[in-house]
Amino acid sequence: MIVAIKEVGKDIEFKEIGDVKYRSDVFKEVIKDAYLESVTIYDNPQESSFLAMLVDEDGLLKELPTNFYLELDNPLFPIQKIVGKVMFVRVKKLSLLEEAYDYEVIDLTEGDKIRLAFVFGDNYQSKLKEMFIRNNNPLY
Repeated sequence: MIVAIKEVGKDIEFKEIGDVKYRSDVFKEVIKDAYLESVTIYDNPQESSFLAMLVDEDGLLKELPTNFYLELDNPLFPIQKIVGKVMFVRVKKLSLLEEAYDYEVIDLTEGDKIRLAFVFGDNYQSKLKEMFIRNNNPLY
């Protein structure tokens, strides 16, 4: 399975992690001693899967270092500071009547890789960092 891993201070890395079926298992394989939080990054209603970011739920409380900034659909906090080691996976959607232990994951698509390369570009990250500081600092 191909996932993307973004460590603090490093470029994003696309990596084969072996035969892992579920989102929580992928997370445990790469990010140790953490509680899983999954955030949908890109979801096209026409597709049977979506791009998700897996992070440490308690990363801010643990005071993990800033990794990058991300624009999300949140009117109160449109730019989020993402901390610690992060993974990106493609997750299969469930049907309305389907029950599951956890979401299944599949390989990232070429479109996912292009999307992530844009997000981690220096120009875009500089813009997001400036917007984050401006939105969260009343004296700015």
